[in-house]
Amino acid sequence: MSFRTKILLALIAVGVAPALAMSVLSWNANREELVSTVGGAQREVAEEAARFADGYVQQAIDDLRRAVDYIPFAQLSRDELGKVLAIPFRQMPALESVAVLDERADAVVPPMVRTARLQAHLGTFAERIPFRAALEDGLAVGAPWKDDADGLPRLAVAVRIDASEPAATAEFAATESAASERAAAEGAAAESAAAESAAAEGPRVIAGEVSLAALVHRLEELSRPDRVAALIAPDGALVASASSKQAAGVMDDPAWTGLAHDVTRDGTAKVQALGTRDGREWLAAAAPLPELGWTLVLARPAHAAFSAAERVARYVIYWAAIALVLTLVLGLFVSRGISRPVGALSAAAEALRAGDYGRRVEVASKDELGSLAATFNAMAEEIARRDREIRAFNDELQRRVEEKSAELQQARDQIERSRRLEGLVSLGAGLAHEMNNPLTSVLGILSLVKDDIPRGTPNADLLEVAAQDAARIARIVERFRRFVEQETFAPERFDLGQVVKDAIALARPELDAAKVRARATLPEGAHPVSGDPKQLAEAIRQLLLNSAQAMPEGGELSVQLSEPEKGALKLTVSDTGEGIPEALRERVFDPFFTTKRDSARLGLGLTLVHRVVQAHHGRILLESAPGKGTTVTVLLPGAAGAAHLR
Repeated sequence: MSFRTKILLALIAVGVAPALAMSVLSWNANREELVSTVGGAQREVAEEAARFADGYVQQAIDDLRRAVDYIPFAQLSRDELGKVLAIPFRQMPALESVAVLDERADAVVPPMVRTARLQAHLGTFAERIPFRAALEDGLAVGAPWKDDADGLPRLAVAVRIDASEPAATAEFAATESAASERAAAEGAAAESAAAESAAAEGPRVIAGEVSLAALVHRLEELSRPDRVAALIAPDGALVASASSKQAAGVMDDPAWTGLAHDVTRDGTAKVQALGTRDGREWLAAAAPLPELGWTLVLARPAHAAFSAAERVARYVIYWAAIALVLTLVLGLFVSRGISRPVGALSAAAEALRAGDYGRRVEVASKDELGSLAATFNAMAEEIARRDREIRAFNDELQRRVEEKSAELQQARDQIERSRRLEGLVSLGAGLAHEMNNPLTSVLGILSLVKDDIPRGTPNADLLEVAAQDAARIARIVERFRRFVEQETFAPERFDLGQVVKDAIALARPELDAAKVRARATLPEGAHPVSGDPKQLAEAIRQLLLNSAQAMPEGGELSVQLSEPEKGALKLTVSDTGEGIPEALRERVFDPFFTTKRDSARLGLGLTLVHRVVQAHHGRILLESAPGKGTTVTVLLPGAAGAAHLR
């Protein structure tokens, strides 16, 4: 985030954020007040409507129950039931139809209906009658349903008629005195028989179909274009509403079911702002119908209920936008004067981090930013100075580490080579000793056999070849024995340059034969060496011959003697031969190892050189590359020190 952005955000936080916070708090307060006032009025309407609906249904249930109490249905015959059933049916306008059922749920007499209805509609009523519950509890109310004919909701109520029901009350007798007198005149015997027959049939149930059209009418009165009113059953089903399609589209949501469940559980009316799955927000008031377990819900869209609060929100947004524009203009003006020097300082710091220690910042003012720029320039100068010192120190340290690492690796290689050489020498010494006596016997036997075989015969020629090869083996064994049993020497001081000259003179015939031009650089007055000049001369001669053998077509051979440091001498022998592959360099000092194709070579030359140099407390190094020649370096201590070179 840039510095300019931070300044703008700070100004917005100081100038706009408090106003927005106060506006949000004010809007929330207005919304809560509207929920309290508008929602309170809506709750009162819902409670009144719930009382009306509950009273309407309870009145219908009570009327049907009183009819059972007042009229002796259990003592009437089937013919009398049809006539007497019409009396309560006319006095209860809420009933759409009524029927008397026997203990098998069959109609005792044809049902009485308010209007002409199809048999299928009566079948729906018959299916909805809570017959078994009425037989067990005496009174039962079924689940509401909507009739397919008119789409109005209905409710089935059933009341049990006990067979042991007492005679008609005085009120019923007074009302129907004339009918009773006529019945008495027809014969007490017939009446007694009918009563006994009815009692023998067992308990009966009177069922009434209660129309909820009055509730729908009441809900329509409560509904407006911006409001929805509905009755919800405990299972969430829609009992009745002002508009079935509208209510089904709105009330088919878990939010309404949850609200109805809470109101039914608590038994008190409730006002709540809730959201539905379609993204709409509602202000809903719900009141319970405790006797039926229903809930009356009166809902209004939140945008209509909270229109006053939304007007306040629009005013707040308008003035907040104006404040934001003013803040942005002021912030751009202020931040521009600060962000430019800060940006230049940041760019210089980034360049300094990237290693550009020569980058500086222009001091354009005398305020705090100018002081900061001057301090930065001084810091950059100090960092540049220290960086130069650190780099110089690191270079020197790296050089020393590389030198010591190379010396350590060379020492390790020499130690490993010495161990390997000693092991091979020890093995070879044992073999030479064991082979010497059998070879002497073989040579003697071959000599005796040759004397007994005439010369010129094929067998004599074969014996001659065998004798020559055996003699060659004897020479090899003897040479290796001498190599192993290298004689000790008494150290003496001598000039290494003269020893090098003697070695070159000894190797001159072989060098000339191989067409090798030898060039020696030997300084005068070199530090003397302590040791055996004969062994060193032989070792140097072996180095010269080995280099000559690496140049079968001839070449240049360079011998240099120098004194790299006081008390030490360095002898370098370089050729322009074939070179040695890297994989074979570690083995060139091993006994019997040779890179030459000549089978007559024993591979003891460099092994001898290594042993002689080691006996003189020196070191031998080899550098080579295929096609570029080989350089062998011998480091020897001067006569003043007899310690190993490190």
